[in-house]
Parts: sequence; C-alpha cells; structure tokens
Amino acid sequence: MHPTFSIVLILIAAALALTVLSWMRSYARRKRHDLLQAREALDKHFQALEAIVQSPIPSDNVKRLMVQFSTAINQRSVAIDISRAMFAGQQPTLSSGQRAAVARILDEIDSLAVSKSSTAARLRDVIGYGFAAMFIRWPETDFAMSDVVVNEARGDVADKAAWVMSKIDDVTVPVRSRSTAYA
Repeated sequence: MHPTFSIVLILIAAALALTVLSWMRSYARRKRHDLLQAREALDKHFQALEAIVQSPIPSDNVKRLMVQFSTAINQRSVAIDISRAMFAGQQPTLSSGQRAAVARILDEIDSLAVSKSSTAARLRDVIGYGFAAMFIRWPETDFAMSDVVVNEARGDVADKAAWVMSKIDDVTVPVRSRSTAYA
C-alpha cells in the first residue's frame, strides 16, 4: 500500500469521526434544551395546577378533571398516541362523557374569564403548558410539537383538552404526585 494512500485514509477517517462527534454533540445540546424546556413547561403546568386545586373558585369537578388531565399528559403512551394521531391528521374521538368533560372545562374557563381572569388563565396554563411539555418531553413525540406551533387551529385550549381527554378512561387514570412527574 502506498504511504500517501494510507495518509488519505487516516485523514478521511479522522474527518468522519469529527463529523460524527460534532453531530452527536449538536444532538445532545438540542435534547438538553428540549428537556429544559419540558421541565420549565411542567413547572408552570404544576404551579397552575396547584393554584387551581387550592383555590375555592373552580368547581370540584373541574379540579378533578384538571388532575386527570395532568396525570394523562405525564404518561408516555398517551403522548405517543396523540402525536401519532395528530401527525396522521386525525381528530380526537371522544365519548359523550369525555365531550361533556371538555365542555365543563371550557364553560368554566369562559365564565371565569370576566370575573376571575387569573383563575381562567391558570386553567388555560394547566392545559397549554401541560400539552407542550407532553410533546417536548419524549423523543418519540417531539416532532409533533412543531405541528402544534405551526398549526394555530390545533393550538387552542379546546383542542388540547379534547386530545388529552380522549385518552382518559372515565376517570380511571391513576394520579401521580408532583415529585414523580419527572420520573
């Protein structure tokens, strides 16, 4: 083998290794950024949820639904199901009970929007930040977040609530504590 050929092969291998290392470093930085954003969104979600649960203003029914919503968005399988369905252009399939739950949440937000706007904003935050965190958090679902951001029609509270509520089986979702939500 000619010495020049060996040097060229070594240079090509080194360039390839540097390229792979650079790509891995870039990917790691992006994932770290995504996870920090997911944690920030979850923190805001849980702060709003805690304020809602401790407040005397929303109905107990809406409080319960918000806790169920929070539990559902923290389940990887729910995030994957919703992201795949959204990517396929599907709409959420809701039972009559799930439709009624979404309607109760939206009615409560609407009624509080004038008299107790901070409470209405917290209800929106529980849904909005939770929905965003659900997609950013998992590697199988982060692609769906761009669809939510780009397509404003899917970005409203009603659609986000409907998607998550479509995955809740008649109030049987187990509740997780704040301390285990990042696990």
